[in-house]
Amino acid sequence: MEDMLSYPEAAMEQATKVEEVILRAIAWKITWWQVAPAQQGNAFVACRRKDLDLVFALQFERTVNRDNTVSFQNLGLQIDRVR
Repeated sequence: MEDMLSYPEAAMEQATKVEEVILRAIAWKITWWQVAPAQQGNAFVACRRKDLDLVFALQFERTVNRDNTVSFQNLGLQIDRVR
């Protein structure tokens, strides 16, 4: 990836404006989804399973491909890149 300092100043200003628009859109989307609850209390329910140790103990070996995907039970999953 090129160093941001190598871009012309006008391009940097344009990129900054685009970033601001995107951040405003994201902030609006977040507030748009925030809705007051219809009733008091919480939505948590008790877990009826008794075998949670078994459920959380399952382990699978996976390999991350060069295109940042993992194949798992005939399913291709894209994962975020980590620096």
